[in-house]
Amino acid sequence: QNNILYTLLKQISRNTRLLYIHSYQAFVWNQMVSKRLKVFGFQPIVGDLVLKDGSDSSGWFWTVVY
Repeated sequence: QNNILYTLLKQISRNTRLLYIHSYQAFVWNQMVSKRLKVFGFQPIVGDLVLKDGSDSSGWFWTVVY
């Protein structure tokens, strides 16, 4: 059973397989972000990583919100 699945998947080109994998990852990410925004809005919550006030993109200073 596993060998059949493996054989079938190997018939799809590597680039196409990666395209499907990355597309699914993007789908899951977008679903989670949408749910997060509906539940908590744009306010940071415990465990979030945020850019410190006054820092710019050249410093990339991150901190955990407690």
